[in-house]
Amino acid sequence: MKNLKRISSVVLFILIVISGVFNVLYLFGLLGREFVRGGFAVFIAALFIISLTGLILKDIRREETVPLNVITPIKEIGPPYVWALVFWLITNGAVLLFKWQPLGW
Repeated sequence: MKNLKRISSVVLFILIVISGVFNVLYLFGLLGREFVRGGFAVFIAALFIISLTGLILKDIRREETVPLNVITPIKEIGPPYVWALVFWLITNGAVLLFKWQPLGW
């Protein structure tokens, strides 16, 4: 179980950093919006899969709490994960604020 928590934490950390870098490169016009949308979609899919895995493990082990969820990386990695998440939130907000194009216009 410890290895599964570490793997999921590292995967989420890497996806947040990659998505944040895609956001910055898109803001400077070096990437197309497909990369930004793809990075966001992969990040959300990973969150869904990790949450689903935690719920399945809870039912299999008959535990009262979910052992693996989206908060697990904060416990495993700590401040670097929180800073990466803040970086991603700021860059994603900047993309939405400065380059948002509704319905692909």
